[in-house]
Amino acid sequence: MSIYGNCPCCDKLIILTIEVVKDYNYFKCSNCCYEYYSPILSGKLVVNSKLYREDSDYINDLVISGDYNDLIQWNHLRSVRFLKNNKNINTVLDIGTYNGFFVKYLRDIGFEAYGYDFNEDAIRYGIRNYDLYGIITSRLSDLKIEKFDCITTFEVIEHLENPHKFISQWSNLLKHGGYLILSCPNNKMLWRPPLDYPPHHLSRYSPTSLSALLGKFGYEIVMFDEQMSLFDLIRNFAGVYFRDKNIPTLKGGQFKEFKIINYLKIMLNKSRLFFCVLFFPFDKLLHYLGFRYISQVIIAKNMQKIPPAILNHKV
Repeated sequence: MSIYGNCPCCDKLIILTIEVVKDYNYFKCSNCCYEYYSPILSGKLVVNSKLYREDSDYINDLVISGDYNDLIQWNHLRSVRFLKNNKNINTVLDIGTYNGFFVKYLRDIGFEAYGYDFNEDAIRYGIRNYDLYGIITSRLSDLKIEKFDCITTFEVIEHLENPHKFISQWSNLLKHGGYLILSCPNNKMLWRPPLDYPPHHLSRYSPTSLSALLGKFGYEIVMFDEQMSLFDLIRNFAGVYFRDKNIPTLKGGQFKEFKIINYLKIMLNKSRLFFCVLFFPFDKLLHYLGFRYISQVIIAKNMQKIPPAILNHKV
């Protein structure tokens, strides 16, 4: 069935309804390949802090995040490479910072970084364990700087009901000529894990749709990169078999044996560099052949002098 409306990214008039998943209608734009899940029940609250604060996966992630370096992934490192090469960037705001691990990483390499997240439990953890008091917050009014040289937001936009509102709000905190670094799952991914469905993820983006979306807000695309990681693919694929689907979580079911899983997670986190080096030639070959997994990073420059208005996101 065809639904006529405007794609939130490229403004194309035709959006195709492909299927119904759980309590959500699934839409895909035939032009830019933007995908979106809309709740069938009008007014249903989808994204809120309680949804994440009470989820066993997010609670457990805090248990094993003692060393913030273990949480740094491809998208963070790709962004740091750009930040280090840009001498005009000093102040950085990390949106969706979780427990502030990336903020801590940036501060250790010389940037004046701050973080925001609506998960108060994660913020308290970062303040206590990473010594980030006054640096990360769950209240925007606590931020000491009004405008930042760069805003980073990793694996956040795919969770949201209204990407227009999200970009508008944070663009107001970015200097003219400042940079937005955004990452999210690539909808061309080789294998789709259970977490890439609602209520955990509500949107999927292609490089084309991300570029079109940011272009609507006056951003000039500086760089785009797509990940291919056999390590992440094998890890996420194997993880499905350790979950009990009868006890639902946002990522596809509660782990059956938390003590064993936590030990494995810690070991894999600390071994990430080894496996990434080991798989590097295979990743490069698969990337060359067009295979992608799982993330993508876009870096864009804010060229709009007037703060952007919040646009409606309706399908």
